[in-house]
Amino acid sequence: MEPLARAAYEVGSGQFMEQVGFVCHPTIDRAGCSPDGLILQDGLLEIKCPESATHLDYLIAKVVPSDYKNQMLFQMAVCEREWCEFVSYDDRMPDHLQIFKIRFMRDEKRIREIEDEVRLFLSEVDAILEKLSRIEVGNANHF
Repeated sequence: MEPLARAAYEVGSGQFMEQVGFVCHPTIDRAGCSPDGLILQDGLLEIKCPESATHLDYLIAKVVPSDYKNQMLFQMAVCEREWCEFVSYDDRMPDHLQIFKIRFMRDEKRIREIEDEVRLFLSEVDAILEKLSRIEVGNANHF
């Protein structure tokens, strides 16, 4: 459904986006994201195609769902963008209810917190990999 959602967004907003693959974080090795699209010089697109009940919840609430805020902030940090457009799309709805979009702005304080969490996670992964590298083949009791 994502290609249909992308097309509906482009037609409805008049904004064309650039599709990209995985983007590496500019300062954190082994971290990155795969945004659904880049918009102009400052924006991103995050597309969701949920079940109809969830889509209706988004339409009624008229806010970015909290489940996606950290994801969108990290994407803004990685791609060095100022805002991210959250889009929910459901083609089962009547035409005027098929797409919900709302802009979510960059929050430097929260981005720093998320980046610190990512660094901590990666250091924990490194510690586990270090332990695993010391395990002798055929003897898993050293962990």
